Amino acid sequence: NAVNGQDLYEKGFFKENGINLHFLKPNLNPYFQGQTKEFVDGLSMIDVLMWNKKDEVVQWLGDFELI
Repeated sequence: NAVNGQDLYEKGFFKENGINLHFLKPNLNPYFQGQTKEFVDGLSMIDVLMWNKKDEVVQWLGDFELI
């Protein structure tokens, strides 16, 4: 689950039922965003795909923390 969804779930409920619930916290790497003066993180996957090479995007998809 995405990290911002933590408030939607009760980890205790999942644990009681034998499920380890984790959340993905992406490490948002700065990248060129056209004419913007400073990097704006967390916009959308479309923004990431629009401004970056496929190899970079694939590498970034694996760059996260499991919470």
